[in-house]
Amino acid sequence: MIIFTTLLPKLLPLYVIILLGYMAGRFSEISQKTFANLLMNIIVPVITFGYIAEVSFKISTIAIPILIFLISLFLGISFNYLSKLLFKDSTANLVALSASSGNFGYFGIPLFISIFGKNGLGIYMLAIAGFTFYMLTIGYYIIARGKYDIKSSLYRVIKLPPIYAAIAGLIVSAFDWSLPQIFTATIENFRGAYVVLGSMMVGLGISHLKIDSIDLRYLVITFIGKFIVYPLLAFLIIKTDQIFLHFFGKTFYQVLFVFSVVPLMVNVVIFAKHVEVQSEKAAAGVFISTIFALFYIPICYILYQLIV
Repeated sequence: MIIFTTLLPKLLPLYVIILLGYMAGRFSEISQKTFANLLMNIIVPVITFGYIAEVSFKISTIAIPILIFLISLFLGISFNYLSKLLFKDSTANLVALSASSGNFGYFGIPLFISIFGKNGLGIYMLAIAGFTFYMLTIGYYIIARGKYDIKSSLYRVIKLPPIYAAIAGLIVSAFDWSLPQIFTATIENFRGAYVVLGSMMVGLGISHLKIDSIDLRYLVITFIGKFIVYPLLAFLIIKTDQIFLHFFGKTFYQVLFVFSVVPLMVNVVIFAKHVEVQSEKAAAGVFISTIFALFYIPICYILYQLIV
């Protein structure tokens, strides 16, 4: 249980901020929509640019973000199809985005460092870059289709500021340009703002959620995707590489492990509110999965050490 005792002090502030967001939603008139627009149009683009610009892209490692993109794409399409058989409303789209994503940044990075150290952080950031492109394209399109038609959903994707921030970051990374110190310091401040405002978004979302309106089917299907199918898929990829391919190596196995066990991402709530698709339900899923992950991760890590 060393992982639990190591993670809890680092993640406890997130729960405090979620609580503050909950209280703000219950006892004030703070607009969740305003929070979502601020995050989507200003803060998320800045940190997206920072994440990708800091990654050193090489031909030999380009397979890593591509594979992560394909994993998310597979889960998103699969659970979108499955969910439409079970749900007749936008819940299906919410499940598809939730099951194919995760809190790989502000939960995943501390988790990766606490378990495996900082040596493999460059590979981890490459993986985040692959997921980021999925999240800002296919992921956002999936959730937008919960309310809009194909043309309108594509138009909303094209209008997303984080997409152009990602492209700018990719250009900086590809040419191996170094950002001035003032830029990196500013980006770090924005990351802190994202943690605070994003966590408060979860609290704001659940502040208006009634217990009897929690959708257990949504939670069950989403958890099956995120905490069962994703880990099994990661295990299959690791074993295939160990036995047949010998291409990726131990560090990428560690990255896959972390990606497969982290809770749902805060961006699920932000995206859902941005397109006005059941953001309270999304917030409940993020909150419950974040609590669940604290107990789920130590068990998975023991299994990982036995299997890999």
